[in-house]
Amino acid sequence: MRARQATYRERIRVDRLLYHPIENSDALKATVLMLRDELGELRRKSRRWAALVIALLVLIAFATVPIQFGQRKGDEQFKGIAQQNAVLHSQSEKLLQAVRDLPQAFSQSASAGQREDEATRLDRAYATLEENLKIGKGTLEKELPLFAEQLLARADTGALDRASALFATRKFAEAEKAALQAKDKALAAAGQSIHDAVKALELAGQSAEARIQYSRAMDHYRAAAALTSEERDPVEWAGVQWNLASVLEKSGQYNDAEIIWRKVIAVYTRVFGPEHPDTLLSRMNLATALYFQGKYVDAEQDHREVLVIQQRVLGPEHPDTLSSRMNLATALYSQGKYAEAEREHREVLAFRERVFGSEDPNTLSSRMGVANTLYSRGKYIEAEREYRAVLAIRERVLGSEHPEALLSRMNLAEALESQGKHAEAEQEHRSVLAIRERILGPEHPDTLQSRMNLAVALYSQGKHAEAEQEHRAVLAIQNRVLGPEHPDTLMSENNLAWLLVERAEYREAEEEIKPAIEIMLRVLGPDSPLVGVCRDTLGEALRGRGKLKESEAEHRAALALRERLLGPEAPGVLNSCYHLALTLDAEKNYPEAL
Repeated sequence: MRARQATYRERIRVDRLLYHPIENSDALKATVLMLRDELGELRRKSRRWAALVIALLVLIAFATVPIQFGQRKGDEQFKGIAQQNAVLHSQSEKLLQAVRDLPQAFSQSASAGQREDEATRLDRAYATLEENLKIGKGTLEKELPLFAEQLLARADTGALDRASALFATRKFAEAEKAALQAKDKALAAAGQSIHDAVKALELAGQSAEARIQYSRAMDHYRAAAALTSEERDPVEWAGVQWNLASVLEKSGQYNDAEIIWRKVIAVYTRVFGPEHPDTLLSRMNLATALYFQGKYVDAEQDHREVLVIQQRVLGPEHPDTLSSRMNLATALYSQGKYAEAEREHREVLAFRERVFGSEDPNTLSSRMGVANTLYSRGKYIEAEREYRAVLAIRERVLGSEHPEALLSRMNLAEALESQGKHAEAEQEHRSVLAIRERILGPEHPDTLQSRMNLAVALYSQGKHAEAEQEHRAVLAIQNRVLGPEHPDTLMSENNLAWLLVERAEYREAEEEIKPAIEIMLRVLGPDSPLVGVCRDTLGEALRGRGKLKESEAEHRAALALRERLLGPEAPGVLNSCYHLALTLDAEKNYPEAL
């Protein structure tokens, strides 16, 4: 159109007709005056043009009104376009900020103490960013990957933003590599802020963490920590320490995580105050670290203190408040306070059903909590019924291959196993395992958990050789991927040792479990519930070898620990009593055994 207009104007100019460009109303008025003077000159030159000149003036006079109207209309359209462009610019700025914030939000999105799939964590991270950036719900899922691809296609995208965009498109290995390159550029550039290098190292750690490469992630976070200073920038320092504590916790190093969480909490309390969301979230993470060390009473106390603040500041129905109540219920559950834990779960369930509806993922998680308490109280049929109900909803709403649906199937299989339905349980475990291997890969922790469950189901049917093969295969992967100090690895050591005990291979069982207990005492601490489980296993191996006094000592230590942690009537306590009685019986100490 512009080209054709230019051609038209040139033709008028060449034809020597009167032509003046008009851009606005003021220019139009000036032009009319100019035309009047020019027409007067023409009149003096040739009277034959008089009639034409008069007609032209009349035409211009009448054209002024519609032209001015059109100008005003154009101005309004321009304002509308300008406003629209401003909205688009604001949206782009928010999407760019979301790309930059996604790695940290994703890293922090895992529910305390739970392993969740990538999609679930990504959805939670999107929801957090949408709330923080005031973006419509569901916007990031639709627009952020495409926006990240556009950033990658642009030549002017900075090194750190490019790495963040790779993370947003789930290219975690490439993101880690690009983040390290951005770090090198930041350190090499004259006058470059050291903060950019810190952010780049954090992004490299978050990228490794997303691939379950916890050792690499820790290396990156420690490198970032070396560039920070609590005195110079306490918030930046605490942020790096947060990431380090989080990955230590995920890798099972709860003692080290606890120490760091306490330092982070001290900084956030001093800088932000005791009621700031980051301070409260840090306290929740500390409680989780305490929980996994078996410090259930301390974890319960922390959860209760955080809950009091959240109920006052956020309200009793805020999602964070309800999550704290769920965590409190878990701490109560682990102490054997099943009735109290069930009551907490049911009250949270009632809130969530009323606020979010019966099919909301959080509501279903509460139903699962209720089902778990029923299972632990030996109400296997009721628990099975709840598991099946939740599974039906999750498969209908989320799909049969969604991680939450698979978790429900896994719990259902365990309920079936406890009822002696071993073949049915094996079938469920195999189905879940096949899906997880295809979707998550053979080395994902959830996949390995399914293989361990399958091994238990095989053992219960007398398929000991096949069960041992599964245990050893899982253990080899865990040692390589998670490391020998991870709780999952240590539990696998215990499972294999117990299988060896059942096969009367007592020496091999003792050699398997003793090093694991030494690691537990060093990494998890003497109060970890896993220590009690493994000491019972060692006691059985020692009794099988005729080392009755040593066996008795192990079972007594396991019983004392479990009774203190779980209460006198917990299933684990009763299990320790039973094995101690067998050892006393073998020592011919019949009265105490009885």
